[in-house]
Amino acid sequence: MQVALSVAMRWCYLTILLVSALLPQRLMAQEPYAPIPWPATEWESRAPVPSPLSPPLDSTPLPPWPGQQWPALPWAPQQPLAPHIRPLPEPIPRGQPVTPSGDASSVPPPSADMFAWDRPPDEPAPKSWEASIELGMNGTEGNSDTFNIYLGSSFIQKTPRSEFSLEVDYNNNSSDGVTTANRYLMDSRYEWLFREDSRWELYVHSTLELDDFKAFDQRIAADMGLGYLLITDDLHELKTRAGAGFSREIGGPDDSWVPEAVFGLDYELCLSKRHKLSASTDYYPSWEDFRDYRLKTRTDWEILLDEAMNLSLKLGALNNYDSTPNGVKANDLDYTAVLLWKY
Repeated sequence: MQVALSVAMRWCYLTILLVSALLPQRLMAQEPYAPIPWPATEWESRAPVPSPLSPPLDSTPLPPWPGQQWPALPWAPQQPLAPHIRPLPEPIPRGQPVTPSGDASSVPPPSADMFAWDRPPDEPAPKSWEASIELGMNGTEGNSDTFNIYLGSSFIQKTPRSEFSLEVDYNNNSSDGVTTANRYLMDSRYEWLFREDSRWELYVHSTLELDDFKAFDQRIAADMGLGYLLITDDLHELKTRAGAGFSREIGGPDDSWVPEAVFGLDYELCLSKRHKLSASTDYYPSWEDFRDYRLKTRTDWEILLDEAMNLSLKLGALNNYDSTPNGVKANDLDYTAVLLWKY
């Protein structure tokens, strides 16, 4: 039994040695692995087969560098390109659109709307107009009864080349039931720039004044001329103007049209984000006699109280001087302290 087991083990050992010696030689003698052929797609089946080259490439070594040019290739394809393959088109000149027929005259140039999809949404346009309301009042009761009221409103519309403004003021004072002041004033002005970046402007101006305590019922005036912006920056602005016009005091001793010259000056000073000063003066001399004139001066100080509501305190003074008062005082001074709301 032991002898048979020993013989079997030796036979197995010899078999393993023989297999380990012959198997590597058998594997090396086989052909290399070939991939499985896949069926050709429709696109690959339509692709042209490159034509053989005739004659073969020249094996002549290239010339030494530098100093000589490369020789022309000594070969060319025997057949033209397949009929379904088209040559590359000619490059299109930059900035010149071309139609399929080659006619560029019928194609409009590219516009900004073509790329609107690639732009962020536009921000809302800034408001071109501004309006305001002014209100002030005071009164007393007891030994003397007084009541004073002041109402004002303004409207301003601006464009890149023009500005229109309209102001209306009303002032009424009474004491012990007797009216001591009753005045209404309307002022409108239109300014038009020659160019957007020009300092010169053409203006048209008109006023209407009603006063129960003047020698006339109402006074109308209109003028036009040229204005020039002397100074403009973030801090202050100074503008001057000159022109000609006329005025008429309806219901007064001299109820006639009076030709006048006009010289004016406007100034604004921005002290801070909450404080602004403004002043204006207009001089209206008569063309017939410069000693007959009117002078109007106005000064305002605005103090911002609430930025969210755009509410301000306005302190102002308006002085009107007439060299021909016709029996009444030549000078009228109105000073006010009112609340100003802009919207």
